[in-house]
Amino acid sequence: MSPAVRQLCLFADIEGYSRHRAPEQVEAQHRLLQVMWYACSTAGVRIHPSHRQDQGDGQLLLLQPGVDEATVIAGLITGLRDALYEVNRNIGWGRLRLRAALSQGAIQVGATGYIGVAVVAASRLLDSPDLRTALAKSRHTDLALIVTDDLYQDVIRQGHSGLDAARFQRVQVANRKKAFRATGWVHVAPPPAENPNVLLPHIERDGRPWRTGMLGVAVTGGAGLLVGGAVAGYELGAFDGDPLPAVADHHGALGQDLYGYDPDGFDDVDGLPEVPHHPDAGWGDPGGWDDGHHDSWSADHI
Repeated sequence: MSPAVRQLCLFADIEGYSRHRAPEQVEAQHRLLQVMWYACSTAGVRIHPSHRQDQGDGQLLLLQPGVDEATVIAGLITGLRDALYEVNRNIGWGRLRLRAALSQGAIQVGATGYIGVAVVAASRLLDSPDLRTALAKSRHTDLALIVTDDLYQDVIRQGHSGLDAARFQRVQVANRKKAFRATGWVHVAPPPAENPNVLLPHIERDGRPWRTGMLGVAVTGGAGLLVGGAVAGYELGAFDGDPLPAVADHHGALGQDLYGYDPDGFDDVDGLPEVPHHPDAGWGDPGGWDDGHHDSWSADHI
């Protein structure tokens, strides 16, 4: 079992998902991924592939430890709100509306899922009647969020920029069947005052994003993609605070794409020459997970 690490936990769920037919559910899942990726990008956080749990009509994300919680929470709320505005501009099968829950605590990765009070709390709060009712009654917006009492007391009510404690309403959540009782704080996010000009990522079938960017380059999963005369590779493990990484990511001594390089320091790049850019497994960041370390456009990738 992995060590227990204190992390923020974001759980989101689509309203009314089961009412839709299979093709509409496919579209809903696609939009959900776009919204979640964009929100993380806005908040400046990265999601390790092993810290994401998809559930069809919802998604659970564990954020990296040591983040500025006030900045990240404000960014997540703004990102979710703005991305929902964008995906709902073209209605299609219907509006995507989300319930979301935020908690924090020591979390472990177990054999079949995540372990920790924070994960349980987020799940129970997400399913609370108070949150469901808040979203159902607020037809002018598409996001209702609930946070745990400790997050509200430690972060929300402290007057940080982008967080208005007056917009959070205290609720008591009780689930007798699950032996759960807790205080939560519900926030119904108002729609953006103006068009936020959101650029949503394109989601591939495997759930990984790419989007067009500088020099006509599109980033895609695993292989190179030729767009507008340029070739780029997408490296999932090179998150630098932006869940939509740039293309100058993991490269070997001869310019190889070290896709799948293990950030934990285990050698999974067999048969390649030495990689002086990532000296050894004992180096503090062999996988290039530090902020800003791999976030540039490189001529040897174009």
